[in-house]
Amino acid sequence: MKKLTEKQKVVHNMKLDGLSGREISRQLGICETSVRRHLEAIKAKSQGLELGYDDPQELGFQDAGVNPLPPRRVEIQETIEVEVEHNLKTTNKSLKAETEELKKQLAEARNSLSIAEKIQPQKVKPLKIKGRKKGHVVTAGAFLSDTHFDEVINLSQSGGVNEYNREIAEKRLEKFAEKVIITSFDLMKGFSIEHLDLPFGGDIVSGNIHEELANSNEAEIMDTVIHWSGKLGQVVITLAKEFPSIYIPCVVGNHGRNSRKPRHKGRARDNFDWLIYRQVLKTVEAAGVKNVTFDISDSTDVLWQRYDKGWCLTHGDQASGGQGWGGIFSPIMRLQDKKSRSYAARGQFFDYLIMGHWHQFFDCGSVLVNGALKGFDEFAHNLNFTPQPPQQAFWLTAPEKGKIVSCPLFVG
Repeated sequence: MKKLTEKQKVVHNMKLDGLSGREISRQLGICETSVRRHLEAIKAKSQGLELGYDDPQELGFQDAGVNPLPPRRVEIQETIEVEVEHNLKTTNKSLKAETEELKKQLAEARNSLSIAEKIQPQKVKPLKIKGRKKGHVVTAGAFLSDTHFDEVINLSQSGGVNEYNREIAEKRLEKFAEKVIITSFDLMKGFSIEHLDLPFGGDIVSGNIHEELANSNEAEIMDTVIHWSGKLGQVVITLAKEFPSIYIPCVVGNHGRNSRKPRHKGRARDNFDWLIYRQVLKTVEAAGVKNVTFDISDSTDVLWQRYDKGWCLTHGDQASGGQGWGGIFSPIMRLQDKKSRSYAARGQFFDYLIMGHWHQFFDCGSVLVNGALKGFDEFAHNLNFTPQPPQQAFWLTAPEKGKIVSCPLFVG
């Protein structure tokens, strides 16, 4: 009789214990086909060996003519279980393959390093930049909006972020004029600025539309109009001395309106922003300034052309929403789409939409939103908005290229 292998002995003993082929397969970690082959081999070698199966057909064999002898277990000489042996062999095979792969990668790395060490450094010369010259003609743009003059912001009530009153507002307005000049002529020395677009975007005054503002403003509304008309006129006259020409498109905001609810008829002329613009115009004209042009709108928007690009100024309060995951971006982009289609239907087109109202500076290319000169307030703090410093927008427009630079002017 041929001897059984150690694995066949294990299979044989497990079969005597009453385990099925599937159970033997699972416990030994081998497939059922292997179990069947082991049982077939046991039968083939079983001449004179007492297997002890009740019926040879249990093995799946067609020949069941041999009467079984009484059962006898086969002794196993090896002490290592077949399952452990199988797992060790599998792991050993995997590690050998991994080792060979690592050897291959190491050889490739050494080869690459050898090639790199043999490469001689190349002698190169700096590129010759053609057309490098100063004096590229551009137009500057500086956006003044959401000043909320004579509003009072309490430092402790705004979470310790910001404080605002008439004195602070005057300093910030002066710094705005200063930053416009320094940025245009000192920081942008490579350009020749031939013109300044100076949009006034509304919410110039704090206004009385909210009871808490009417009760806490630093001055009554007509005193605000008189005081700040002179201050804004001073800024325009100062800038007019530095720039060859200035264009000032003007739209009103929502805080300066004289009615509790927004109006559609007479919207602009029933707004204290509009009255301030008219007074600034008179102040500038009285000073004999000839290079400033005002465009005070009676509607919500002003459209103008700078080089071959169209611009549209609006306050921004026609957009609503901004509380979802999209934040202010979603309502603003919807407003841009509606205005673009509305004006296109009339044969008017613009490339850039600029607005204030949202007190957050951002530029996404075709839309530029201004920050607020007044800065972070109690309302923004209580609604858990992200603070932004007091800032106003600045940009450069180049012929044929359009808006090429934009940045905030920090006035705090």
